Amino acid sequence: MATLDRDILKLQPAWLDPQRPRLGRYVLGPVLGQGGMGEVMEAWDVVLCRTVALKVLRNVEPTAVIRFMHEAQIQARIVHPNICRIYDVDATEGNVKIAMQLVRGPNLEQASPELSLTEVVTLMAQVAEAIHAAHRLKLIHRDLKPSNILLERGEDGRWFPYICDFGLAMVMDEPSLTYSNTVIGTPAYMAPEQLRGLRDLVGPATDIYGLGGALYFALIGRAPDGPTPGPGTRPAPSAAVLHPAGQDLPRDLQTILHKCLEADPDQRYPTALALADDLWRYLDGQPIRGTVAGPVGRLWRKARPYVMTGLYAALGAGFLFGAWRFDRNRNARLAAARGEAAWSCAMEAADLAQDLRLERMLPVHDLRPAYARVRARMDRLRARLGLAGDAAGGSGHLALAAILGLLGEAPETLEELAKAKAGGLGPAGAVPVLSYTLAAHSLAVPPGAPASPALTAQALGLLEGGAGTAPAPEGPDRFAEALAAFLRKDYPRAAAEAFVTRQSHPWSGEVEALEGLSLVAQGRRLFDAGELTEAEGRYREVLNSTAAFLERVPSEERVRHVQLLAARGLCLLDLRRGRLTLEAVDRFEDRCDQALRLDPGSGELQGDWIDLQLLEARLLEDLGRDAQAPLAAARAFADIRLKAPLPDSLRNLRLAIQLRSAARTFDHGGDPDPALAQAVRDPAPVPELEEDQLALALAFQARVALARGADPRPAVAAALARLLPGAEERAPWTSCEAAAEAWLVQAEWEAAHGLDSAGSLERARTLVAAGLRKNPRSGSALALEGLICLQELKGAGGSGPDLRLQAQDRLLQSRALGAGGRLQARLAALLARPALKAG
Repeated sequence: MATLDRDILKLQPAWLDPQRPRLGRYVLGPVLGQGGMGEVMEAWDVVLCRTVALKVLRNVEPTAVIRFMHEAQIQARIVHPNICRIYDVDATEGNVKIAMQLVRGPNLEQASPELSLTEVVTLMAQVAEAIHAAHRLKLIHRDLKPSNILLERGEDGRWFPYICDFGLAMVMDEPSLTYSNTVIGTPAYMAPEQLRGLRDLVGPATDIYGLGGALYFALIGRAPDGPTPGPGTRPAPSAAVLHPAGQDLPRDLQTILHKCLEADPDQRYPTALALADDLWRYLDGQPIRGTVAGPVGRLWRKARPYVMTGLYAALGAGFLFGAWRFDRNRNARLAAARGEAAWSCAMEAADLAQDLRLERMLPVHDLRPAYARVRARMDRLRARLGLAGDAAGGSGHLALAAILGLLGEAPETLEELAKAKAGGLGPAGAVPVLSYTLAAHSLAVPPGAPASPALTAQALGLLEGGAGTAPAPEGPDRFAEALAAFLRKDYPRAAAEAFVTRQSHPWSGEVEALEGLSLVAQGRRLFDAGELTEAEGRYREVLNSTAAFLERVPSEERVRHVQLLAARGLCLLDLRRGRLTLEAVDRFEDRCDQALRLDPGSGELQGDWIDLQLLEARLLEDLGRDAQAPLAAARAFADIRLKAPLPDSLRNLRLAIQLRSAARTFDHGGDPDPALAQAVRDPAPVPELEEDQLALALAFQARVALARGADPRPAVAAALARLLPGAEERAPWTSCEAAAEAWLVQAEWEAAHGLDSAGSLERARTLVAAGLRKNPRSGSALALEGLICLQELKGAGGSGPDLRLQAQDRLLQSRALGAGGRLQARLAALLARPALKAG
């Protein structure tokens, strides 16, 4: 309780004291802003112990109260990381108030002079995505302006935007709270249809105009020049007349501003998501998709009603001539139609990618319905491309590759990318889509796993063909380099390139996951080399980075998986150090349960959950407690949830379950053979950076044979062949220890049967020494060295007091490290017996 009180004290604001006035459960702090209807102040929620922004209505007229409550209801409907959250609404005690998220920072209007162009575009892309989330719920903000976009610095120093003030928002399918011709909003940022009070024309395009106005202000320093309202006033041909200060903007940004600020709603971006996509494309150095109609186009829109009748007549008169020309121009028309279909497919693929990205920004929820929708749309795209035939070319296949990559279908993704390349889309053109495609191959397998050498070779061929053709300091090309380095197992390079890419793509789950996987792989290699402190640093770096990312994008399952890999690595490291606690395992379990909610059928997340149960079983064994419960849970989960055919990683986990079950049965005096037979029945290729479960099973078989008086040497030889396929100095310290124990088993059998065991004991000593050179603080290696001393003492007929003292010393050292486990327990039991006799 004392710890909890200290934590609450840390959260309390500096201004909090008993003399402060209260409003219900809120202690009132400094005023943050005032308006015609009331004021906003910082407040302390005494019930939930958090600081909030409290908006209090001072004008309690019925109409004002209705509008005030309407604002809270509207804003509370939207769950998005870039929309200010509503915590509570209360109208008791004669006071009407809304408690909302407190954003500590300036608004966009105040901060814009200090922002770089890249920061402005990044912020507005995020704001546009948030507004798209509101539009999907048929909510229109109607008052988007720089002062309603609040900014707060994240832990990484970057600005993070929040949209606030939904007081003028409307629901498209509900009656309005204002009269149809009433003008509400901020005129400088109001679209022409809103400025004229034409409510029937107000919709998503109205907010896109507001977004354009906010972007205009942040880039140029002043509000855009819009049309002046008045009786009978027509909207100007285009409101996007750039101030002279904007003439120096890049051409693509000028186009985006013009597109947003078109007077005709139909000529603006069709969705806020399309605007966000163009802003991200600008940041990535890709061509934007938005275009603005020139003078001829505007003239056509005006003249169209008057010329259509004449056009129909001309078409009728020219029918015979057209029929004569039809056959001659047929191929050209078909090619144009197919090209249009392919481009439409590419646009839809980008839209799907953004929709799934928004889905992952929602709180943790089941993603399977969203995946089903994506698959249904992908099937329709396939049908359209089939009608277009081969002339669809690279764009169509690239669209399919993008969607397949989102779904994690690695083989099909690579197949479509190859078709895109063959269809005329060169390697450089394929690079931007890699963040949705080839990432599916690398992120679907554990770090370093060979999985499919053919797929890896194909992926590298496409990546290395595209990376570097259009070098850039950041963006898709750097991500392609990072992914290629990862597949080549150059994990430091992969992490470095992904880190650079993440600075300009802070919302990309693919980039975050790739950087995390690269660091996890480095951590495992450092662990194997005995550099445990450095390994811990890598794991903690991943945990910190993924935690920050998941606050912004809670439902990103790939990042959740990477976070679990890092948590598992840290737990295994602590298990070997003797520091792992059941509380840490419980935290791991909470993470696993949350991740499985996203996609219960995900093989990676299922593997993470099984890993958790095996970790708990190992910890319980080291603590001298029964591991039956987690092993039974792992077996039941595997039997019910895992569906054939299993990937290699899950096959190895299934083997690990059987091995642990066999060991527990053996320790309790039962027959381990049934479980052991199942364990070795279907061994899978071993991921490079994971434990060889089959080798451990063979080593366990040798121990069982020794206990039964059978010859363990065949099992020892098989285990050694897997544990030490090359030089001992290159083997992980854990493999050195397992191999040393196998040699000790053979030495014990040789001594019991009158054979010379000196050679086997020498090999065991050599391997223990090699392991201790890599990890001098291994309690299990020290315990194993003590067991070797006792076996040598037994072979010497019990006449070797120095050997017994050495064994006792190793036990003390092992206990001091607190990480001896089964070997430490065995050494302690042997030393507790009377002095060893010969034989």
